[in-house]
Amino acid sequence: HIQLKSESIMTDTPSTVRVWMIEDNERLRRTMATAINSLPGLRCDGDFGAIEPALMALTTKPAPDLILLDIGLPGIDGIAGIPRLRNSAPQVKIVILTVFDDHDRVFRAVCAGADGYLLKTSPMERISEAIREVSRETGLHHASLLRFMRGERSLVLERADALIRYFGIQCIPKSE
Repeated sequence: HIQLKSESIMTDTPSTVRVWMIEDNERLRRTMATAINSLPGLRCDGDFGAIEPALMALTTKPAPDLILLDIGLPGIDGIAGIPRLRNSAPQVKIVILTVFDDHDRVFRAVCAGADGYLLKTSPMERISEAIREVSRETGLHHASLLRFMRGERSLVLERADALIRYFGIQCIPKSE
């Protein structure tokens, strides 16, 4: 890699997972982006303080492989933003990264189309593992469901459509 103004710039390889982060706490967003960029095979090349600028960026830039998405955002919240992000970039994986640790939000995020759910308090090793795992996922993984059902604090979940098929449940949005 090349050193430039004390920042490490790595060139992408075909296996590099491109990550965008949507988080309104600028300090956390910058810290996480720096941490992700320090890990081999991961590159955070987009960070946004709200959903709206990320949606605009998707009209002019290639979509990332994965988006780390906060729930509590100004404007459009993370859960409401998932379908909009999916509409603009159907192939992108979305992992919720939040302070909220409750099953209702997990379920609502999965129903909206989230591929994973992690707490912001998760160690960076777990976050990077989840980014790699979710970016490779193609279907329902029983171990992930068991972790969710046991209430593990760092969750990697499958998309709502897989849960619907597997359990025969319905995700019904709450009326506003």
